[in-house]
Amino acid sequence: MDAAQEAQKREAFRHLVLNALERRLFFIPSFKIYRGVAGLYDYGPPGCAVKANVLAFWRQHFVLEENMLEVDCPCVTPEVVLKASGHVDKFTDLMVKDEKTGACYRADHLLKDYCKEKLEKDPKLSEEKAAELKHVLAVLDDLSSEELGAKIKEYGITAPDTKNSLSDPYPFNLMFQTSIGPSGASTGYMRPETAQGIFVNFKDLYYYNGNKLPFAAAQIGQAFRNEISPRQGLLRVREFTLAEIEHFVDPDDKSHPKFAEVSKLEFLMFPREDQVSGRQARRIVIGEAVSQGIVNNETLGYFIGRVYLFLTLLGIDKDRLRFRQHLANEMAHYAADCWDAEIECSYGWIECVGIADRSAYDLHAHTDKSRVELVAHEKYAEPKEVEKLVITPIKKDLGLAFKGNQKMVVEALLSMEEKEAMELKATLEEKLEAEFRVCTLDKVVTIKKNMVSISKEIKKEHQRTFTPSVIEPSFGIGRIIYCLYEHSFYTRASKDGDELLNVFRFPPLVAPIKCTVFPLVQNQQYEEVAKSIARSLTAVGISYKIDITGTLGLCWFYQFEPNVVQVPWSFINLIGTSIGKRYARTDELGVPFAITVDSTTSVTVRERDSKQQIRVDVDKVSSLMKESSLMEVLKRRAFSLWPPSRRSGAAFFTSKPYSTVSSPQTPCSRTEREAFRQAVVNTLERRLFYIPSFKIYGGVAGLYDYGPPGCAVKANVLAFWRQHFVLEENMLEVDCPCVTPGIVLEASGHVDKFTDLMVKDEKTGACHRADHLLKDFCKDKLEKDHELSIEKAAELRHILAVLDDFSAEELCAKIKEYSITAPDTKNALSNPYPFNLMFQTSIGPSGSSSGYMRPETAQGIFVNFKDLYYYNGNKLPFAAAQIGQAFRNEISPRQGLLRVREFTLAEIEHFVDPKHKSFPKFSEVSDLELFIFPREDQMSGQPTRRLTIGEAVSQGIIDNETLGYYIGRVYLFLTQLGIAKDRLRFRQHLGNEMAHYSVDCWDAEIESSYGWVECVGIADRSAYDLQAHADRSSVPLVAYEKYEQPREVEKLTVVPVKKELGLAFKGDHKMVVEALEAMGKEEAMEMKANLEGKGEATLRVCALNKTVTIKNSMVSISIEKRKEHQRVFTPSVIEPSFGIGRIIYCLYEHSFYMRPSKCGDEQVNVFRFPPLVAPIKCTVFPLIQNQEYEEVAKQIAKSLTAFGISYKIDVTGTSIGKRYARTDELGVPFAITVDSTSSVTVRERDSKQQIRVNVDEVASVAKQLTDGSVTWGGILLRYPTHSP
Repeated sequence: MDAAQEAQKREAFRHLVLNALERRLFFIPSFKIYRGVAGLYDYGPPGCAVKANVLAFWRQHFVLEENMLEVDCPCVTPEVVLKASGHVDKFTDLMVKDEKTGACYRADHLLKDYCKEKLEKDPKLSEEKAAELKHVLAVLDDLSSEELGAKIKEYGITAPDTKNSLSDPYPFNLMFQTSIGPSGASTGYMRPETAQGIFVNFKDLYYYNGNKLPFAAAQIGQAFRNEISPRQGLLRVREFTLAEIEHFVDPDDKSHPKFAEVSKLEFLMFPREDQVSGRQARRIVIGEAVSQGIVNNETLGYFIGRVYLFLTLLGIDKDRLRFRQHLANEMAHYAADCWDAEIECSYGWIECVGIADRSAYDLHAHTDKSRVELVAHEKYAEPKEVEKLVITPIKKDLGLAFKGNQKMVVEALLSMEEKEAMELKATLEEKLEAEFRVCTLDKVVTIKKNMVSISKEIKKEHQRTFTPSVIEPSFGIGRIIYCLYEHSFYTRASKDGDELLNVFRFPPLVAPIKCTVFPLVQNQQYEEVAKSIARSLTAVGISYKIDITGTLGLCWFYQFEPNVVQVPWSFINLIGTSIGKRYARTDELGVPFAITVDSTTSVTVRERDSKQQIRVDVDKVSSLMKESSLMEVLKRRAFSLWPPSRRSGAAFFTSKPYSTVSSPQTPCSRTEREAFRQAVVNTLERRLFYIPSFKIYGGVAGLYDYGPPGCAVKANVLAFWRQHFVLEENMLEVDCPCVTPGIVLEASGHVDKFTDLMVKDEKTGACHRADHLLKDFCKDKLEKDHELSIEKAAELRHILAVLDDFSAEELCAKIKEYSITAPDTKNALSNPYPFNLMFQTSIGPSGSSSGYMRPETAQGIFVNFKDLYYYNGNKLPFAAAQIGQAFRNEISPRQGLLRVREFTLAEIEHFVDPKHKSFPKFSEVSDLELFIFPREDQMSGQPTRRLTIGEAVSQGIIDNETLGYYIGRVYLFLTQLGIAKDRLRFRQHLGNEMAHYSVDCWDAEIESSYGWVECVGIADRSAYDLQAHADRSSVPLVAYEKYEQPREVEKLTVVPVKKELGLAFKGDHKMVVEALEAMGKEEAMEMKANLEGKGEATLRVCALNKTVTIKNSMVSISIEKRKEHQRVFTPSVIEPSFGIGRIIYCLYEHSFYMRPSKCGDEQVNVFRFPPLVAPIKCTVFPLIQNQEYEEVAKQIAKSLTAFGISYKIDVTGTSIGKRYARTDELGVPFAITVDSTSSVTVRERDSKQQIRVNVDEVASVAKQLTDGSVTWGGILLRYPTHSP
């Protein structure tokens, strides 16, 4: 097969895969109804499940098993950070433009395409020319802009579409640029990688790790690359998910204690020398590669081995995975060694993971730019005599010579390395002066001998100070997933042999659904057995798909098992059809196992790829599915009767919420509230629950990082949110990009209306939110002015009540009336004017395509409604959900973690027939009693009251059952997280807060030291959003209700006479036609009457912003009777929207309390997190430093890892009381103390009670306690208590 045929075969295979993926909604081109945006894609429900499973396994395989510190940093990054990292100057591709149309192309891609096409398709190509083109391809990445331009001209390469001539190549920076804050003076970018957030936090993370090396920090998050001309489909995109690890290590010791665990792994490697000499990749044992110097060091080798295991366990074919070493021209000047994990697919070999020894470059770069030392220390057992370079600038003489530039010259002198300093010393001694480059001044200055003293002195040192090296594995998650799709895809003949069927052979680890349950025929007994099996699968945390009826419909749901690596999904397929077709459909979704119910006592279990089946007793199905050896069982046995198992069935526990002591009440006075808040915030920052972002650069207002414990709490909250809503409520989860084209947000109203009123300090230009200044003035006067009259106090309270409804003019008048000035300078303020709160950017290189960072996740769901409705079997109601970052460019962020510029939203859009807003499960929440604050009570000055949801709906306080159901589910979610019930209320929006289209809106407000904080909004938004996008995109976003019998209905018919309208309105006639066709029945009939009575009528055309005259000859209006087979309507939307960061902060306050230490001499801090959200589930302490106890502790730690339980092990000699106090302050619910080699004690955090448990049982006990299958009270009944 020649190269052209091979290329055709690969392309045909790729199209098969992509067609299956898009048809089954694994992915969706983003903003499809607006004709999409190149390089942006959404994950549909099954793709979202695969991605979640891959990321969950990545966390298990790396973060948990390698004891890494996970962080979560913002995407918005200030310029100074990326200037230090080199991205502002060097993160570029060379671009050429079509000289007539302005279309942009990557210069190297055009040259690569030309060379490949000539080599593949030109049969007359000479050997010399072919060799030349192959050489160009080999050195392409190393060509300068001049060399690229010369080759493009030499080969006569033109614009692909137009054949027009091209400009010379020039660099285009690939970062999405934006502006942070309202002034426009602070440039920012959307991060091109997650790594910089880790590097700038090194100092805090090193401290968190006990000032010890080595350690690794990890981060999963979105990254952005504003590609010039995206191609290769899902592989080269403008927004993508990265998972990056930064392993900090002593540059003098890059050995790894666990290297032996991977040293015998053998896989394809492609060393630099083999590439240069033209040899192929070869199998090498990683231990040999390190010992022979092919791989630079053990730590790099260890991570190459771990990456190999990760990818192959996911399902990547071992024979199509290689590790390629970077050539010299690919290596950064500072890198010690770099390897890429490349996976072969239809596009060729694709770089999916980079594993690099980056030396100390990154930490040095940020140290130099920020002037904050990012260093580590090695303490010596005994002081050492060392020769030290001593540089002493003579500041007086430098000041006289350089005046205002003195400081920068001093800093440059002090930052010299030894070699440069000694050369300078020699020159000064010989010539009395020397030239010296000062980078911050960008010039060379003359240094005289009297300006600096340079010497070497012998000093005694107690520690060595050094900058750590960094080993960085960086994973392109989207690329890995796409290659997994290709490696998992194949076709096979149907049973009848009349068609080819698609199959994805996903391993159970990543499969979006784990098994299916099918009654062979529609039979009441079989259906009951299927339901029974489904319940048992749920109990052991196995996701499944069940088909028990002949009714059309699709829906997703979930079974939750805490601490399970996979994120299990389920999918009910309610389609009555043959068993063969049902198998085929689920095979195409990659479901590994199918359970067929063909009797009431036993069932068959079918394996997807072999299609082999075994027979199993009904009561043994769930335990069989749980066994990891199922594949081996199937290999050994063909279809046969499965013998009854001798093992006892699994014990199932009912999950119960973990009960804690009652939440502390919010302190009453303002002073007490602030003191309490300060205690919480100080603890959170000291224990690294959060870190002000870019702290070494002075921070950025409104941006915060989640440190390791905060990141774990957030991950646990989101996991429970997904279980409680997305999955238990059968929702369709999607994952859409943050970068959003302007047209989408114009349709939604954000471009025009997502604003706050701003004022500026007229002298300094500092910006302030106008309503905040007025609110602060009113509150300050009410709290501090003891001479305030009753009338004035009433006036100020009224202003606070109606503040959200003030226009710019009213705000301006009040600011002037009260003489409010700038808070810091007391300067006069400008008049208020609107400032749009979205981060604006530009999509693509031309600058003509305006985009924004999304202010909410909801729009990604609305624009996908048509696909999601189809995916749900064209049935309502259904709900779609999304978790992701949102952005709000606050004018003046305040209230700490509550009002930030980047935050995580979790949003649900529940689509429902506007005529039928009842809810089938409403009775499950109707008896819940909670605090509600209806609109009427607020207006009349009444307090909140307790009312059941059922009563609130029946009395018309809550508009409908669906809205009421979600209020109930939100209440359960928040209280199970640990929010105090008596500090949670649901407040109805006042009239002036409601959008004109909203039917009813409620906020879940949580009381904190800041007052009542809106954390969840639950709104009935009517059909506004879908209608807005339908109008703008001209794509109907509608649902259908099929009638059993055709119905006769009266229909309004408006027929514009386009010829007459064209003559009258010329270029505007299209907008007049649209306005006529958009008329409602009442408006149309009124026009008809005027036309018949007067011969003409007026029409307001909003698109023209004027009223026009319509003549009788221009339009025909009538009411016609028609028979309809279905009703077409735009669904309403019920939207619960969760501010995850706000919920977490309130959870911190509700969980925090102080209690006396054991000695009673100090107060110790405690977070009483339920195990559900606790960042670390348990700690392991040897009671004393003892080799045997430490071995037992390590054995327990391994058992906990195997169960997927997060833990912290402390083998230091600190007193046990102090170790308990330290972990109580982190909110760790259980502590395991090793005080013998056979049994240990387990302590509960809040009660401080202890039990004694055998060593071989303790991991199992910890799992039961942390997954909620048993309470502490239940454990006390089973094990003896221990009195310390």
